[in-house]
Amino acid sequence: MAQPSADASAAQISKEIGLACKSDFNEYQHASKEKSWVVVSIQAPQCQEDEEGEVSEKDRAPLELVAVIDKSGSMSSNSKLDMVKETMLFVIQQLSAKDKLGVVLYDSDVTSTGTLKKMDASGKAEITDLIERLRTGSCTNLSGGLLEGLAMIEDLQKQNAGGDTGAGKEKKTVSSILLMTDGMANEGLTSQQDIIACLTQRGRNDFYPAGEYRATSGRHQARQMLGRRQAQPQQRQQQAQQSSMLGNLVQAVNPFRFFGSSSATQSSPPMSQTNQLQQQQMPPPMQQQQMPPPMQQQQMPPPMQQQQIPTQMQQQQMPPPMQPQQMAPEQLQPPLPPPAAPTPPSAGSSELSDVVAASIYTFGFGADHNATLLQALSDAGNGVYYYIDTSEKIPESFADCLGGLLSTAAQNISLEITAENGCNISEAYAGRSTKSRDSGVAITLPLGDIQSEECRDCVFCLDLPEIPEECGEWVILKAKLTCFNVITSMLEVKEALLKVRRVKELPADRSPNPDVDQHRNRITSAQVIEHASALANQGDLGGARHMLVQQQQVIRSSASNACQVTTELDRDMDRVAENLTSASRWEHGGKHLSSNIGQKHMAQRSNDTTESGYTNRMKAKKKADFSLFSKR
Repeated sequence: MAQPSADASAAQISKEIGLACKSDFNEYQHASKEKSWVVVSIQAPQCQEDEEGEVSEKDRAPLELVAVIDKSGSMSSNSKLDMVKETMLFVIQQLSAKDKLGVVLYDSDVTSTGTLKKMDASGKAEITDLIERLRTGSCTNLSGGLLEGLAMIEDLQKQNAGGDTGAGKEKKTVSSILLMTDGMANEGLTSQQDIIACLTQRGRNDFYPAGEYRATSGRHQARQMLGRRQAQPQQRQQQAQQSSMLGNLVQAVNPFRFFGSSSATQSSPPMSQTNQLQQQQMPPPMQQQQMPPPMQQQQMPPPMQQQQIPTQMQQQQMPPPMQPQQMAPEQLQPPLPPPAAPTPPSAGSSELSDVVAASIYTFGFGADHNATLLQALSDAGNGVYYYIDTSEKIPESFADCLGGLLSTAAQNISLEITAENGCNISEAYAGRSTKSRDSGVAITLPLGDIQSEECRDCVFCLDLPEIPEECGEWVILKAKLTCFNVITSMLEVKEALLKVRRVKELPADRSPNPDVDQHRNRITSAQVIEHASALANQGDLGGARHMLVQQQQVIRSSASNACQVTTELDRDMDRVAENLTSASRWEHGGKHLSSNIGQKHMAQRSNDTTESGYTNRMKAKKKADFSLFSKR
């Protein structure tokens, strides 16, 4: 990839974060109720680079990383542990004295460095010695390793509490957990429900009956590894001294969560799609049907229970999505109004958190790990899940992750959306957890961080009321963005209005905005992948393939069929379908790849080694850097 000179980049690159709003059409009739699909886009600034193509040290935030490494016996197969060790040595080399690194090792027991080490010459030598002496052990106490890593981050944050991020002070840090495993949790907490609950509940003692775990606060007492000193684990104090960070972690959610849904496993329905004249509902995915004309979009069947914000229309129950029904295309009726959504949590609810204190990146090696758990953990921590099917991909995956962390451009992003002039927000898709301040009128989205060159495209459906007369500039939405800009070390606030025209007659050449359409495709396709995976997990491989083929036909005939996002979606659905040819192939990697791909598109962040439009310049550079490192 050609790199511009440092001087040219500095002249061209804006240090401010971008905010823009787009609607699917510019015009809507004024004398009738209308629906408008809207995309609110957040564009990260591009980090400035030095002469070697690295992110400028003065422009990036210090990293606080804890590598949580599975050293169970199975890690000895296929040279997995050896590749992890080489990768960790590369990570150590890439960090500078402004960064800190800690290590947690877990098998049946959990050991750690106790604190994060400054990556100066002394700290690098200390961690390098530890990594080089790493050997495999016994079972897999994943929960113990994760909680120890989070507690180490929390201890450091307590030490740093009260620091100033203003001019002349050290910038806000990027704190992350890198959790690695090749198997299922079989010691400590072993169920996904308990592990997730431990991260999201303040009263964690309920999950640790006496004698079952070594620390009632949920943290395995660290034992010093360096110098081969092994201190005996000690009982921590009771709930009064429990870690606040773990209790404040955002509730782990499926990335397809919609508004107030609180289930970690429940999926939301695919986003409805409408043309300019009417809404139509597609028959269930298992039934063959005639596809619509190229510019006519239809609503995909909901994979699970439909959830919407209540509207003024009468609420009715949708028919079961997989129920067979015979219906000719000309008999299609407008979809029934959806049922009311559960009451969303209030702004002060402990169910959700505005800011995730440490991002969690998970790495699953081979086909024997719990992909659902690793994806849920990464969603809870605003990170991503990497599926690594061969040992050779371990370094490249870590290089991708490290490149992203080093190029973090903004943190603590909060997006507030307000519907104006009597409009109502009926659907919202932001990829991560959401909370509503005033259901249907305003919604606040905590979006975590954003890395250099990334976009966050949040999709909304607005119900527009009828108005008595035409209007050339009619405001339907106001967006307000607040974040900490890492590059400028300043709190940044941006606002934007979205205006449309309310007219008597629609223009004959009215056509949908391809950019809005491609993000509707992105949301719907990710949800279809998730539901197809559910069918495959139940043994219905044919039904899963058919669902993917249907969705591919829809996006190929859409207004954005030539856009980058849509073409990558089409390619990725082919990758998932290739693993649906047999139950064995699905179980030995296909289901992991499906989770990986679905999350990538919902989170809009690269999480594998394939070429992707979500990969930024720094991620690509770190992959190239490791190639040189491994040839030493």
